[in-house]
Amino acid sequence: MIELDVKHHFFPVGQGLFAYGELTAQNNPRPIPERRHISLGEEKSTRFRWVYDCGTHSGRALLTRQIARLKVHVGAARLDLLTLSHLHNDHVSGVVELLNEVKARTVMLPWAPLWHRLLIGFDQGLDGTDAAFQFYVDPVGYLAEAAPDRIGSTRSSSSCPLMERVHLRRQRYPPLSSRSGHLVSR
Repeated sequence: MIELDVKHHFFPVGQGLFAYGELTAQNNPRPIPERRHISLGEEKSTRFRWVYDCGTHSGRALLTRQIARLKVHVGAARLDLLTLSHLHNDHVSGVVELLNEVKARTVMLPWAPLWHRLLIGFDQGLDGTDAAFQFYVDPVGYLAEAAPDRIGSTRSSSSCPLMERVHLRRQRYPPLSSRSGHLVSR
């Protein structure tokens, strides 16, 4: 039988969100009667770690201090999943700092069309000359460049798996300017 232990923690970052959780599954040799039993096979235990959002509108020091706390807790282990709920600054402002401190196997970004991402970027007070504006233009490419070799599998490789996916994505979806009928001006 498998015992599950779930922990969830909201870090105090002021106006924003930074949450961490972990699920630990362990084989228990003493099954409980009248319960459905599943097994992890030969493994004694397994752990899944995640972060949900990492940003704040409050002082940057709050976020930096909490990222350091998470790094101490996680140690050399990677996050299994980093999820961003949406692209507002109070949910993403610390993502690059987090990735440069703690590696992640998978980063899940919300889908939004380019025009919507650009509006969010402008609404955050950015313009096209700000380096951070590139996050709204191409979030995947921005994170791959800002935190190289911090995202992806644990296999040793000189190339970043995320960059390989960025390349494939760009081949599959040409820029809007080269697609006819998708850009309408009034």
